[in-house]
Amino acid sequence: MSILQHFFSSFHHLPPPMQQNLPFITDSSKSALSIVLCVNANNIELFMQCPSFVNLLPDSRHIPSNLALGYTSNPLDYILAMQTNIITHNQHIFEELMPYFANLNLAGVIDDEQLRLFSMLKPSTLSHTSHKTTSSPSKIKHLQEFHTQFHTLFDTLTPLLSKDSLLQALRKNLAKLEEQRFCIGITGVLSAGKSTFLNALLGEEILGTSSVPETANLSILRYGESPKARVHFWSKEQWEDLESQSEYDSNLKEFVKESKEHFKEKLQTFITSPKYTRDIELSELRSYTSANHTSKFCNLVEEVELFMPLAFLQNGVEIVDTPGLDDTITKREDITRAYIEHCDMLIHVMNASCAATQKDIDFILEALLEQNISRLLVVLTRIDLLSQKELQDSLHYTKSSLIAQLKKAKYKGDIQSLIQRIDFIPLAGYVALLHRTQSGDSKDSKQKPTLSLEESGILEIESYLQTMLLGQDSLKAKDKLYLAFKTMLKIAHAQEELIEIESSLLCASGEELNTLIAKYTAQNQVLLDTLNNFESQLFTLNTELVDFLSSLEILSNNTLSKAAALIKDKVLNDIIYDFERGVKPQEQSLRTMIEQGLKDCFADILREYKYKLSRKITQLKNDIAPQDSMQESNNALPNIHFQLKSSEITHILESLKSLPQALSPKPERLKTNLDSLFKNIFDGFDTLIKEKNTDIKTLFMTHFEQITTQRRQEIEREIANKQESLQSAMEIKNSGNTQEQQTIIATKQSQIQNIIEQIAHTLEELS
Repeated sequence: MSILQHFFSSFHHLPPPMQQNLPFITDSSKSALSIVLCVNANNIELFMQCPSFVNLLPDSRHIPSNLALGYTSNPLDYILAMQTNIITHNQHIFEELMPYFANLNLAGVIDDEQLRLFSMLKPSTLSHTSHKTTSSPSKIKHLQEFHTQFHTLFDTLTPLLSKDSLLQALRKNLAKLEEQRFCIGITGVLSAGKSTFLNALLGEEILGTSSVPETANLSILRYGESPKARVHFWSKEQWEDLESQSEYDSNLKEFVKESKEHFKEKLQTFITSPKYTRDIELSELRSYTSANHTSKFCNLVEEVELFMPLAFLQNGVEIVDTPGLDDTITKREDITRAYIEHCDMLIHVMNASCAATQKDIDFILEALLEQNISRLLVVLTRIDLLSQKELQDSLHYTKSSLIAQLKKAKYKGDIQSLIQRIDFIPLAGYVALLHRTQSGDSKDSKQKPTLSLEESGILEIESYLQTMLLGQDSLKAKDKLYLAFKTMLKIAHAQEELIEIESSLLCASGEELNTLIAKYTAQNQVLLDTLNNFESQLFTLNTELVDFLSSLEILSNNTLSKAAALIKDKVLNDIIYDFERGVKPQEQSLRTMIEQGLKDCFADILREYKYKLSRKITQLKNDIAPQDSMQESNNALPNIHFQLKSSEITHILESLKSLPQALSPKPERLKTNLDSLFKNIFDGFDTLIKEKNTDIKTLFMTHFEQITTQRRQEIEREIANKQESLQSAMEIKNSGNTQEQQTIIATKQSQIQNIIEQIAHTLEELS
């Protein structure tokens, strides 16, 4: 059955119309195509009431009854024909439009069953030739066409460039385009099902899976000609940092103690400076990464590199499998977040039966607001254990929790737009793994999958990755090509201007010559003025950031004071009540109550702090970007992670050790003692806020200085190139050999203009 037949049979319960004189849609954008493909007999009346949809039809006022194409006046007949046209001309249209269908699903335009149907409409699924979704030849050819064109233009432009700085910029641009690196981060809380999902995706049981937390270390999967693993142990400096943190963290203290007792004097063999690495066989991997293995090597391992000859990992693709975000060893969480900064895409895995924990919600919002992840895929695992209603309830709860947290943090942006940057795909990971590793249809299988491969959701995830990351319309691939051509265009324009200077001077008379020299001198001064304005703007932005951070300190202190008053009043009343009853207050119970109240208070303050800071950083980026002529990727503002570690919280709460001395049956004295106790705690928190603000200020000041220096160097090179061209043209003019040089320059001008036209046309195609 073809995709066209499958679509009409499942979505319309009709055969496709005759494929003759098919009408074209007036708007061929992906958004418009996805909307047209969602129309059927059940919803067309609603669509026809929407002017923006009617405008997609060839005649926005009505559909004439005497169409030359031979269709009836029934709008549905015309739309069915348009759908036939769309699908006939692109067999991969449903793969390419999957992100748009996902957004329409979020908006309630199509239901989950229709979304699932669309996700299955792809050649690899319908032909049953392979369990894995692979790139179609047409997609690869399309990308190769752009790359081939870039190389052709590179070879044509290179001999026309007269300055080393332009040549170096062009070569650097090519190297950057050829650096095919796509990083996919896999995140989630402990036991969310990350390893099972990843094994199913790779089609091989590489990573350890179990019903208890398994992956204790960060694992990076890369392509290799033969399977192997490389283990990276903690460095001596990292281990000393762990020991230092353990002074205020009971979990970490136990971790360090266990490691020292287990390895004894052998500890120094693995913890070295620089860090020790070891190549191992894959069969040995679990003894180094499993938290449940008797070797306890996982305690000493920072990360593991896995090299696999898997097609999915070719062309620079790497997958980062992270420890759980609620790992008691916070150092691992720090490493996870550092890697995530450089990921092109995140896949966050959540157990559908207990989705949207506070840790999940905080991480998802942080990824969207702070780390500038353009798309985030949430995989809801273990769906084979839930009914359809339970799954929908889980999905609804996750979205509602995200919206509630944004509202709680007083997020003033477009909440729905932010939510639509997240895609949700349900997955039966273990079922998919069974299909991939034991050919689930086999009667000899010890365990039979409860769902088909398509129903497991793994094919839909592969299709999503193909579209978003690796396919023809992947954001990453198109962005890289767009930026490469855009940079080449800047270089070509710069060379065109230099040639124009030489041509103008060679053709100028004596009086015209002085006018031109004055003109180019004035242009150089404009460049210097632009630089001064840019530096002034950065200074203003830096001052604005400092003022903003000060306002956040005031906000945090005010919020903290209000929360402190509530906690103190409750503690004070409880203690007084106990004394009045002749009961001695329970110190441990009071301490636990205070600690939990303070931790919740700190968490709420930090969450709001992070949201407000992320919005400010976004505004700074928007303020800088329009003025910034340099390559966009060179000027990304630094990522800020405002985390409060367990060791820092424990350190702040050390003051509670004096709680027994503060207890007094006299209310006034008790109140004074508690005021003093809480003041010490909040002073510690205030100091921490100030320290983190200082770090942020230093980070941004350094960044602003770097891009100012880079801008100055760029403008100085541009001025020097113009001065050299002026000097060269004057020397040629004085030598009397102007006629021959004019001919050469005219040829170069024609070639440069042709290159510029080709690049401009390509940028339109890629935009």
